[in-house]
Amino acid sequence: MLGLSPSAQVQLREFFNVIWVWVKGQRPTFISKAEMKSHFVEHRKAQAEDLEVTDWLRDPPRFTVANPETGSRHLVTCLPDRVVCDCEDYHWQIEFFGKGCCKHGYAALAYLGYDSLHEYQDDHRPLKPEERSGRLEHSGQQLALPVSGAA
Repeated sequence: MLGLSPSAQVQLREFFNVIWVWVKGQRPTFISKAEMKSHFVEHRKAQAEDLEVTDWLRDPPRFTVANPETGSRHLVTCLPDRVVCDCEDYHWQIEFFGKGCCKHGYAALAYLGYDSLHEYQDDHRPLKPEERSGRLEHSGQQLALPVSGAA
């Protein structure tokens, strides 16, 4: 996005709908949060493409995600509301944004067949009481839904 080297010294500050970015030796600039988030996610998804995922066959789903180029390995756990990783990038995102998903998390999600963290979270959200009971309100009408095991 800014064409910076990985070693560039950068300061970020979050405001209402923009991020203030200061790179040592350059003038500060503002970037929209939406643009930054989109770039951030797409960059990590691209980095995830070459990673190797090993499934631990556990519940909750747990994976070792390895980078064959560097030999690094990270533990990723997929919980219903988030994907947790032991890498530095994930912990930095949690500290700065309060939530996050690193390239290792995106590799695990791709392994599971998901294109995004949002898609995974939607698929694993808890059911609402009306969904659990086998009935769903729709435009003020009650619709009967098939309930597994009902005769």
